Amino acid sequence: MRNPALLMSGLLLCCCAIAHADEEDAVRVFRQLRPAVVSLQNAEGSGTGILLNADGLILTNAHVVTSPLPFTVKVDTGKDTDLTYKKMQILGYHPQLDLALVKIDPKENHAPLMPAYLSHTKAEPGQRVFVIGNPGAGGMILNHTITSGMISGVDREVDGEKYYQTDAAINPGNSGGPVCDRFGKVLGLVTFKFTDADATGFAIPLFNLDVKAFVPLTARKADPKRASEMLKLADHFGDLADRAAKEKGLESDERKLYNTYSAICYREALVDDSSDPAIYYNIGMLLRTIDENEVAAGYLTRAIELHPWDGSSNGYRELGLVLVMQKKDEQGVAAWEEGIAKNPYASKIWEDLAIFHQSHQQYPEAATAAATGILVAEQDTRVSILKGIEADAMKRLNGDAAQIAEGQVQPKAIAVELDKLLADANAARRQHKLYLTAAFTTWIKANGGPPVAGVERTVPTDPQPRLKALGP
Repeated sequence: MRNPALLMSGLLLCCCAIAHADEEDAVRVFRQLRPAVVSLQNAEGSGTGILLNADGLILTNAHVVTSPLPFTVKVDTGKDTDLTYKKMQILGYHPQLDLALVKIDPKENHAPLMPAYLSHTKAEPGQRVFVIGNPGAGGMILNHTITSGMISGVDREVDGEKYYQTDAAINPGNSGGPVCDRFGKVLGLVTFKFTDADATGFAIPLFNLDVKAFVPLTARKADPKRASEMLKLADHFGDLADRAAKEKGLESDERKLYNTYSAICYREALVDDSSDPAIYYNIGMLLRTIDENEVAAGYLTRAIELHPWDGSSNGYRELGLVLVMQKKDEQGVAAWEEGIAKNPYASKIWEDLAIFHQSHQQYPEAATAAATGILVAEQDTRVSILKGIEADAMKRLNGDAAQIAEGQVQPKAIAVELDKLLADANAARRQHKLYLTAAFTTWIKANGGPPVAGVERTVPTDPQPRLKALGP
């Protein structure tokens, strides 16, 4: 009969040996892959990607790069410093999978880039794996984090696509990070986890990756049904925000929280239907209500790029507001004037211009904007405020300036000018011109471009459990 004490001692030695081997594997894998795992960061958050070659080609999640905000890419040298790259180009998106290809310019730092190695063998259940990424926590980006676990299952079907399931710890910010074997070969790319299961994450298998299959954003397969579901959920939280505003005030924390949830759901819908300008617009509007004006400007700009001839000019109005709130007065006025150039009867923009010019003591412009706003007033236009601005501006003007201003605000003269503006706008639209004013054209060229950077896809579980994509 075996000695129980010797048997227990042998088991302990065996367990210690296994643990030591796992530790050695983790150290080796981290050292090997650390230079190949990049961090994508912007004002909204962070995501992860892997270098595919020494020319700067990076694979990440599609949902990481749906945000219109500019971002930086950081590459870890393993020597206590990161290389920062600001010239990034999006090459394409996978038609179905949550994958995107982006590229940085190695010449920015004149340093060699160390690519990861992809496994061409399908993973197996029970296989020991490691996850490396840049998760966010408490407002911090925890760069270069490694966790371990195993492949819990393969061919896990979610929404018609097959994934690897892993119990390795993954968190928001890990999206786009590698799931690799003990030899450092990348098996898959982290993409999402279940909100109600701590040890259930999913990765996209890469053993059959074909970079030639990637397409432009507008050609990527949309999921209007799922997008519609998320839009309904966004509206649900929007209604709760409106109720909170009535009961607890516009500045209440509860209203801001519900608006934040609503914005998250709109972002989720954006991933499923990323060429819909209305979703970008709605995200921008919601972000404005929670004072995220810099981020809101990016989304509103994207909405305008996708649909520059917004019949109501609401996109231009909201963009002007968020720019002025950032003290970017010149750019804000440029957005408003572009909106008026396309829709001279946009009464709310005339109202905004009147208030803006009065606050800056630009009284001739305030009088003109106020008088025009009164002439084209719609139901929700604050006519009494405009009349007050016009009267105040005229009172403050005197001499020749007053006569000029008075001539400018005559209803007949305004009507003639509006008709001319409308005719010019209609002609430009027939000619397929995108932008009409020089100032706004300059703005859009400087701040537009392909969608980039990280979007947080943490979806609230009310009213029912959802998937949580780990982004940005």
